[in-house]
Amino acid sequence: MHESATLQASKWKGSGPWTQTIIMANNVTTGVITISENTSSAQATAFAKAGISVSAVSGKNVTVRAIMSKPTVDLPVMVIYEQTEGS
Repeated sequence: MHESATLQASKWKGSGPWTQTIIMANNVTTGVITISENTSSAQATAFAKAGISVSAVSGKNVTVRAIMSKPTVDLPVMVIYEQTEGS
């Protein structure tokens, strides 16, 4: 399964690494995140410089972390995940 989402610049929490939670339509067992194909050069650069990855999944929640820098622009992303059976 995959879903589009936006990591909003204003929603990052913490002081490094920074985290943000995305809510999926289905329950998730494991997932990865990548930048969406419809993105600006500034967004792609911010995604790469931030070192963004999935750090936790729980039910429909996918928590993402930025380990190198906190993005200052909204980032269109694609979450690719394995769905929990029966969800």
